Amino acid sequence: MPLRAPHIQIAPWRHRVEQDPYDGEAWQALVAELAALPASPDLLLERRALYDEFLTHFPTAVSSIHPSWHTSTRVRSNIP
Repeated sequence: MPLRAPHIQIAPWRHRVEQDPYDGEAWQALVAELAALPASPDLLLERRALYDEFLTHFPTAVSSIHPSWHTSTRVRSNIP
């Protein structure tokens, strides 16, 4: 799914991801660039699609996308 976000830094990373879906460096840079863009309803849909695609290739890397997801879903052993 091509990104429509108007940001010049996204295109090279998207190209790398299309060439090699397991290029972790390119995925991290692409996610970071997209996350840095100002929020908008259209961009939210693009982010969601990108995160879903990322997790298809790296299903155990949720904390790579958003560090708080890992800590918010972690089971704590000291809960009674």
